[in-house]
Amino acid sequence: MTEKPVIHLINPMENAVGGSEWRTIELYRLLAPHADVRIWSESTPDPELCRYVPVQRIDPAAGSLPQGGTLLFIGCYRVPGDWLRASHARRTVLLYNTPTPRRLTATAIALSALGARIEMVYAAAWMRDAVGVPGFVHASPIDLTRFRPISERAPGAFRIGRLSRDTADKHHAPDIALYRHLAQRGCHVRIMGGMVLAPQLAETPGIELMPAGHEPPEAFLRHLDCFYFRSSDARVEPSGRVVMEAMACGIPVVAHRRGGYAEWIEHGTDGLLFDTREQAAAMLLALKDDPDLRAALGQAARRKMETTYSAEEMRALVAFYTAAEAVPPPAD
Repeated sequence: MTEKPVIHLINPMENAVGGSEWRTIELYRLLAPHADVRIWSESTPDPELCRYVPVQRIDPAAGSLPQGGTLLFIGCYRVPGDWLRASHARRTVLLYNTPTPRRLTATAIALSALGARIEMVYAAAWMRDAVGVPGFVHASPIDLTRFRPISERAPGAFRIGRLSRDTADKHHAPDIALYRHLAQRGCHVRIMGGMVLAPQLAETPGIELMPAGHEPPEAFLRHLDCFYFRSSDARVEPSGRVVMEAMACGIPVVAHRRGGYAEWIEHGTDGLLFDTREQAAAMLLALKDDPDLRAALGQAARRKMETTYSAEEMRALVAFYTAAEAVPPPAD
């Protein structure tokens, strides 16, 4: 009987609503039937995440550290410690999912001590192009049975939703005026992860602010009529996993063009991409007034996600991570 490959997923696992944490969880679930998969953290993991998957703390003094197999670093959040030399890993994979060039350089220098080629995986093509090092581009895995459309949505005001971590950099400050404008036009704006906007929007009629994690994301998304997304100008969204979760739920998406998620959206077919706030307002109000357009975009979005996360694509992902040796990057 062939022994299963060993794969170590390394991520801080600190934020129960973080995209990289949920990428780690979904990779664990995808790979577990095919490999001995373990999740490791160099910090204290969020107890909420430990309800879904087992997380081990890296503690070299106690002999608790990844050993052998493949080391998959999901993000460059911390430069790996001296435990690396004792890991005796066969493969080293670095998944670059946050635009932090200095951390990437520091992490790559630390990983080079292992003496093996660092295999690069990127959250989006724009990140690969920015780094200039060949590698694979992998969409963050999503559970299409969890994020799925519902047959009917409750009647009432046109519901526009937004979901993210509850931090200022996740929001585009001028959108405060956009939300007010939409509410004045009869829309109901729901923002989960929006308490940071409370000083400007609290108790505004038609606008509902909730803390991050207030309800399960699939429940929040499935009862929307439209999903809106834009981050601050200081932040280029690496991949925007939540946008693809909304698409999987069959929700029409209106999103700023500057983000990794845009690589999976065909404007006018399975989503709408804008450059200015005025364009965003026009698109959102057009969707409000055109249920057929909403249905067409939402259905096409779901089909796009079914293709992106097809059984064939998932088998290819499993084959990459369970390979015994380093996989050459694709030719440009």
